[in-house]
Formats: sequence, C-alpha cells, structure tokens
Amino acid sequence: MRHRFLTTDVCARLFCVVFLTYMGLAALTVRTTVPGRLVAMEGDWTIVIFLAILAIAGAVLVDVIVNSILPDRYAWQWVKSRRDLLYIISALLSIIPSWYMTKTFGLSYAGSIFYLGAPILIFHLALCDIKAKYGAQVNEAR
Repeated sequence: MRHRFLTTDVCARLFCVVFLTYMGLAALTVRTTVPGRLVAMEGDWTIVIFLAILAIAGAVLVDVIVNSILPDRYAWQWVKSRRDLLYIISALLSIIPSWYMTKTFGLSYAGSIFYLGAPILIFHLALCDIKAKYGAQVNEAR
C-alpha cells in the first residue's frame, strides 16, 4: 500500500508551502534576496503583501496536513470543499510580487522561471481541484 504522503498531489502542495514561505521570510528577513530588495525599494505596502503570503502559506500547510496526509476521519470538509479558492488566492498573492520583481529588476529568464513558474503551478493545482470537484458532481448526476 502506498503512503498518502508520497503522492504527487501532496508533494506539489508542499512545494507551494515551501515557495510561499520562502517568499515571505526572505522578503521580511534577508534584504539581499530578490524579495528583500523589493521590500527595501518599495516599502510598507509590500510588507503587507508578504505577511499575507505567510498567512496563506500557513493555511495551505494546515490544509495539506489535515485533508491530505491524515486519515479521512480527521478531514475538515468545509476547508476541503473550498480548497480551490485557497489555492487561487495563494496564486494571486504570489503572482503580484513575482510579476513586480521580474518587471523591476529585469531578472533573467532563469530567475523568472522560478518566480513566475511557482504561481502557475499553484494555479494549476487550483484548476485540478476545480476539475475534481465538479467532475465528481457531474458523474454523480449521471
């Protein structure tokens, strides 16, 4: 039997948590990183965005642990049914500084792939959740 922790879905969601946490912590603590330089250049409004990114990273981590790793009897159905909204919000929150950093600093293509590719992956996870949710509803109706 395969463990629930080793599924591709869980690993991709944990990558999202790592990416969001990196962006938030790097921006708020290390001024030499690209997100830290953005905070140093733009000021307080970016701190609010990065704090929101850290908050959503915590929510995604709780979602992954409770709804994906733990047995189904511990699942939070309310959160599980709105999981797509959680990932859409996290993708939108992470694309704002990613787009702005790429535009402001003129990152190379290699740097842009990381900062713009991760929000695209997060958005893809949201689309997969939407397809799974509404696909299951369509199959139940038949």
